[in-house]
Amino acid sequence: MTAKRQGITAEFLRNVLTYDKNTGVLRWKKKISRKIKVGEIAGSKAGAHWQVGMYGENYLAHHLIWVMMTGDWPTDEVDHEDTDGQNNKWKNLRIATRKQNSANRGKNSNNTSGIKGVSWCKDRQKWQVGIKVNYRRIALGRYDSKEEAGEVYRKAAEKFFGEFSRSD
Repeated sequence: MTAKRQGITAEFLRNVLTYDKNTGVLRWKKKISRKIKVGEIAGSKAGAHWQVGMYGENYLAHHLIWVMMTGDWPTDEVDHEDTDGQNNKWKNLRIATRKQNSANRGKNSNNTSGIKGVSWCKDRQKWQVGIKVNYRRIALGRYDSKEEAGEVYRKAAEKFFGEFSRSD
């Protein structure tokens, strides 16, 4: 891994950065390049996440935080429990497989029902429910009420994804 080759270890990170686990903010503790100012917030927003540049490489802040807090680089993905990729508070971070991290996503941006896994079936004039498990879509039925359909999805998500289930 590039990071290990460049000597980016937990000890190194703890020497150059401070981390406030209650706010999720990384700050520079030590100047490692001309652009860095000690005390300033480290990194910048990059899409859904926060990233920190060091020695010509960009690192996801939540990965650096994981290393600082545990001493090891994450072996899987680091999931943001509340799905806010910029909320790097320690209590919001956890290790997850790709499938678990995907299960923890909110509803798709093209969702028109407002409820994850629920869509309107025009032909039958009912709300239909489906969930994707292990890359396969499972049909969970059609319902008269959108709320009932949402409850069916919520229960299925809890069954299949446990603590990583997300129904909103």
